Amino acid sequence: MYPADNHFEDITFTVDTIAANGILPGIYEGCRFEGCDLSSRSLNGLWFIDSTFNNCNLSNANLTGSTWNGVWIRDCQAMGLAFGDCHSALYDVHFEGCRLDYSSFLKSPLRGARYIRCSLLQVDFSGADLREADFSLSILTAALFKDCNLEKCDFREAIDFGIDPSCNRMRDARFAPDALEGLLRKYGLNIR
Repeated sequence: MYPADNHFEDITFTVDTIAANGILPGIYEGCRFEGCDLSSRSLNGLWFIDSTFNNCNLSNANLTGSTWNGVWIRDCQAMGLAFGDCHSALYDVHFEGCRLDYSSFLKSPLRGARYIRCSLLQVDFSGADLREADFSLSILTAALFKDCNLEKCDFREAIDFGIDPSCNRMRDARFAPDALEGLLRKYGLNIR
C-alpha cells in the first residue's frame, strides 16, 4: 500500500533543505514543512501522513496520486490545486489561514474538513462529501457547491457564499440567521 521509496519520519523541512534536495518520492510521516516553496512542483504519488505545512507556497503543484492523511496546511498559498486528483482512500486534510483560490476539490472525500479563515475564491467543490465540514471565517466568493453532501456543515461564520439548496444535500447544515441571502441568491431576490 505504501510507495517503495524513502520514508521520512518526524523531520522538519525548510526552504533551504527543499532548495538543496528537492522533494524526494516517498512517505512523509509526522513531518513539518516550514516556509517551503513547492509551487508548480510534482507531488505525484507522495504520501503525507500526520504532517503540517506552515507558511509554504503549494500553488499549482501537481497532486496526482498523492495521499494527504491527518495533514494541516496553515498560512499557506495553495492556489490552483486539484485536490480531486489525490488518492481518496486515505484523505484527511485541513486548512487554516490559507489562500486556496481557484482550486478544485471535485468529488473529494472532505468529511469533517476544516477551512478556517481561508480564501476560497472560485473553488470548485462539485460532488464533494463535505459532511460536518467547518468554514468558519472563510471567504467563499463564487465557490461552486453542486451535488455536494453538506449535511451538518458549519457555515455560520462563512463569508459571501452562494449555495443552492435544491442542488445539494443539506440536512442539519448550520447557517447564521442573516445568511438567507446566500441560500436564495440564484433567485435574484433583493433581501433587505
